[in-house]
Amino acid sequence: MGQVGIESSYHWLHVGSISISALACLLIASVLLYIVIRVRTLPFRFAYIGFAIFMLAMALVQAVELSETPDFFSEIDLIVSVLAALAGLVAAFTLVKTIPKIMALAKGAMAAYEHSVQLEQTCEELGTIVEKGGQEIRAQLKGIVAPTQSLLSELGSSAQYRKQLEQIQKTTDTLLKTIDDYLQDQAREAKKI
Repeated sequence: MGQVGIESSYHWLHVGSISISALACLLIASVLLYIVIRVRTLPFRFAYIGFAIFMLAMALVQAVELSETPDFFSEIDLIVSVLAALAGLVAAFTLVKTIPKIMALAKGAMAAYEHSVQLEQTCEELGTIVEKGGQEIRAQLKGIVAPTQSLLSELGSSAQYRKQLEQIQKTTDTLLKTIDDYLQDQAREAKKI
């Protein structure tokens, strides 16, 4: 095989590697656009679209280079061209293999988001329930406090009844303070969430 045969082989190897690079770019762009179309809730959607457009532009650059293939190639051009084609193929097929994982990840991310929204609603509902329950208990305790205070003021010197009523008053006041503190803590926690 003479010098012309080697140059012809180099030429076709270069043309083939450019063609493979262009096809790899088209495949990568297609996969990215497929993912964007299929996963409506995809985070960073515009990054995928931008990268797909970039890959389409690279395929176009490869096609233009293919149409203007020079008659002379250096061995470095040829090596770089073949390596780029191989890297493009590996990247394209790797991306195709990851489609199910990407879809599952996007589905899991959406499920986690929906769960967090539901959890937030549940926390709000629980906060409301706790607040209402605390208010009801406070109202009931106030129903005990007022008559107890009235009886204490009317009893005068009856020591035995007075002592029992004072104990009721003390317990009721302590319980009211505990409930107030609890409700304030719950309100602070609800604000954090």
